[in-house]
Amino acid sequence: MAVFRWFFAVLCLAHASSSICTAFAPSGTLHGRMGMPSNSMLFLSDSNFKSNQAAAAATFELSELKLNLRSMEAQKLTTANQIEPSKRGEIEGYIRQVVNRRQSIIPLSELGRCLPGTKWRLSFSTQGITNQSLPPGASIHLEFLNTPQNQQLNYCLEFTKTLGLSKLTALSSYEVEKKSMTHPGWVTYVYQDVQTDVFGLRGVGIPVVGGFLKGRTAVIQTVYFDGQIWIERGNDEFVGEYFQLYTRLDDDTDGDDDDDSWQT
Repeated sequence: MAVFRWFFAVLCLAHASSSICTAFAPSGTLHGRMGMPSNSMLFLSDSNFKSNQAAAAATFELSELKLNLRSMEAQKLTTANQIEPSKRGEIEGYIRQVVNRRQSIIPLSELGRCLPGTKWRLSFSTQGITNQSLPPGASIHLEFLNTPQNQQLNYCLEFTKTLGLSKLTALSSYEVEKKSMTHPGWVTYVYQDVQTDVFGLRGVGIPVVGGFLKGRTAVIQTVYFDGQIWIERGNDEFVGEYFQLYTRLDDDTDGDDDDDSWQT
């Protein structure tokens, strides 16, 4: 029964609240022809230079972030609480820089086209309550079913150290914001039912828990997506801003290339 209380807590807490050369052109040449004072051109070019610097730094930080995530996976670390505080702070710093400095490679308005048929794992969270709610050896997975007529999501809690119990699944429907100017790429999902895989039996219903959760909604507040890494940013009334990072688990991707399926 403790496992079911953990799962219930995780579901209830999920997503709570839910050009440089022209700058040095001599006066009377490029600047004169454009009718723009040279100091203005210098100002604009300096802004572009700083922007390019920030983008380059974010590329480095994205690479470092991916390396750290691979290291976590290799060590079978499923929550941020299992990492040394200094390393946890380092990873959080990389996430913040990517979110603040790097534009999402795949437009967030196209996120809905990329999700069907994919599976994601919550690999890192700065929300302490999420990390503390997970039992030892458990991890959160999101499975987006390839069902064009009905957008279906399985929100799963998978176990490796719980005798007889391998998975708890909240069957859900979902919708992705496409036209919103303020929240493009936000995923809203609604719990429908809860099932469990236990002692070799799959899809065993849990009426009490399923009935209580049915109709409840949660939101993934997307701020970055590249087909391999998916980052959401939210605000918690107790800890303020937090980030949750998901990594793609599909076998048909190599983990390095960005997903371009949205362009087809």
